[in-house]
Amino acid sequence: KLNFNGRIECSGDSNALSCVVKCASGMRFESPAASVYVCRYDQGRFEPAEVPTCIFDSDLTQSHSIVKETVLSQYSSDHFHGYGGHSSGYGGSSGYGGSSGYGGQSSGYGGHSSGYGGHSSGYGVITHPNMGKPHPAHHSPALCRAGCICKQGYVLDSISKQCVLPTECPCHHGGQSYHDGAVITDHCNNCTCSQGHWKCSKEECPGICTAWGDSHFQTFDAKNFDFQGACEYVLVKGANEEEEEAFVVVIEVVPCGSTGVSCSKSVKISTGSKKNAESITLTRNKPLPNSGEYHKLSVREAGLFVFVELHDIGVTVQWDKGTRVSVTLSPKWKNKVKGLCGNYNDNELDDFQSPSGGISEVSPVVFGDSWRVHTYCPPSIQIQDTCSKHPNRKLWAVKQCNLLKSELFQPCHSEVPVDSFFERCVFDSCACDEGGDCECLCTALAAYAEQCNVNGVHIRWRSQEICPMQCDETCSHYEACVSPCPFETCHNTPDYTKVMQLCQHESCIEGCKLKPCPDGQIYNSTTDHTCVPKASCKQACLHVGDKMYYEGDLMEEDACHSWYTSYGQCTPDQMTEIRCRVVGSHLGVKETGQDVECSLERGLICAGECDDYEVSVYCSCEQTTLPSVTPAKPVKLIEDNKTYVIEPVTYEITDGCQGGVWKECVVECNQVCHSYQQKLFADGKCTSGSSQQCVSGNLLDSADSNQLLNLI
Repeated sequence: KLNFNGRIECSGDSNALSCVVKCASGMRFESPAASVYVCRYDQGRFEPAEVPTCIFDSDLTQSHSIVKETVLSQYSSDHFHGYGGHSSGYGGSSGYGGSSGYGGQSSGYGGHSSGYGGHSSGYGVITHPNMGKPHPAHHSPALCRAGCICKQGYVLDSISKQCVLPTECPCHHGGQSYHDGAVITDHCNNCTCSQGHWKCSKEECPGICTAWGDSHFQTFDAKNFDFQGACEYVLVKGANEEEEEAFVVVIEVVPCGSTGVSCSKSVKISTGSKKNAESITLTRNKPLPNSGEYHKLSVREAGLFVFVELHDIGVTVQWDKGTRVSVTLSPKWKNKVKGLCGNYNDNELDDFQSPSGGISEVSPVVFGDSWRVHTYCPPSIQIQDTCSKHPNRKLWAVKQCNLLKSELFQPCHSEVPVDSFFERCVFDSCACDEGGDCECLCTALAAYAEQCNVNGVHIRWRSQEICPMQCDETCSHYEACVSPCPFETCHNTPDYTKVMQLCQHESCIEGCKLKPCPDGQIYNSTTDHTCVPKASCKQACLHVGDKMYYEGDLMEEDACHSWYTSYGQCTPDQMTEIRCRVVGSHLGVKETGQDVECSLERGLICAGECDDYEVSVYCSCEQTTLPSVTPAKPVKLIEDNKTYVIEPVTYEITDGCQGGVWKECVVECNQVCHSYQQKLFADGKCTSGSSQQCVSGNLLDSADSNQLLNLI
């Protein structure tokens, strides 16, 4: 039995130590209320408390917590039960239960935020710098409480509440701990956890400009502003004279509430020069254009979004089929763009430049109006407070938007400041009094979640009560982080490798994630999610009349040639001929009497009212040239002035020659009758001009002349 200073009586051994407080008569023990704490750190150790204090009843003050004689601590080899709680503390905030003593008012194992007990001078919690800022040590002359502390050489992981070696410190991002070797994506760079520190690749990330909700904008240089207009505006316009590249993105904004607020309705993307320009328009509540009609533009769907890519010049437009639009530009476009998205030069102070350039505008209203496409549009208005016009909506708006500040989004708060998104969420939720009440709210919440995704923090925030998303339960489910790349189908197989190269560095998006097909199978199409063997896929190439030709189909053939379909494209310099004819009647351009031009230089151009035309372009396919063959020098097999004599060979004849003798000259050519001589000449046995020629054969012993002739 051990006795410490006559006030604590302990019994047991090092594996099971039990201590009881004993105070003298007329005195009481000052201690926090009994609350059990457990030390379960594998690398932690129990730090015994210093001698507690017994005081006279007459010395009690309101700052003292009085408990009856009780067990102070129980210690065993696997974990520790300590008693402490919410006492105001002896000696003020530095005593029992105070801000520096173990078992104070903060949460977590051991309770307090700054010290884990041990010495009279107080402890500062030692954590790895990557995990958060170390708490300063609180020096206290008062007594320290018993508690758990990491062993010598270990530090505390403040997230997992485990003691680890400094070299094994995890990395922290978005409120989570990541083990050594873990990889995350932050913007366009991959970051790997190495001994408690993130080591990230140093790729230059593309610029991103966004427009969402009731006309909220963020430029490529991260300048935020609001602009309420009702017209078509140039969101971004770029020209790269060195590479002869150009594009423009125009956004159509329309009123979406009685307060005068406006929202985007459609997006138009154009590229190329006048001779080879292409344009596509994305409009709310309308079907998507057919991507097969374009050569410079490609359209794909992924998650909630539609992506339009100008793959050759490094431009991507992302649209949520509602009011969220973002434009992503390759860094090569820095200082080569203008519009509502700014000039992309890493300086937000000069983003408000008008089309004429010069000094930036001060007012977002003046700046926004300068980028109107049509001069007949009315000037924009500046709305200060939508909730004052709809006070009945304010309480609901604030309550719903508080979700952004809740624990649900807390992991993202350190990466993306939430205040501006909260203010715009309330603004939009009060303003949207036409249509669904939750549409603007959900857009505002989704806009913040999207920025969290870009910064590598993925939050699964939707539910059946909050902005639900309907996914086909048989083949997909909702995810906060879905790959922006399309899934492989029979239709996109020929171009899938190229598409993956374009989208693999983009941030993930929220949406419905499809279940993967078995190995060796892919989806039939973007709308038909049936898994089919990849080997059985055939790419549709050409539709002629009622017949569809697929990749590799035989179209025509003759004695010399065979024509097969092949999926691909040819460049303008490979085009050799163009043919245009009226659909149905198949009349040529010159037969219609219409003002129509059909040429390789300009394609099909129609002035005025024209019929629908079919256009066929003939290309010069790549030819495979076989290596030339050089014949070897002839080798002379017979030398000049040399004669080789071959003796005749006599064979023994067993059939038809028995009983006779082989003779080299059985019949002399000039000793037969004329008719038979002609037969011998015809058979090549005799030749004219030689009186000494003979016909060889078998001469029978009893043969007469008639028998001889018959034999021959």
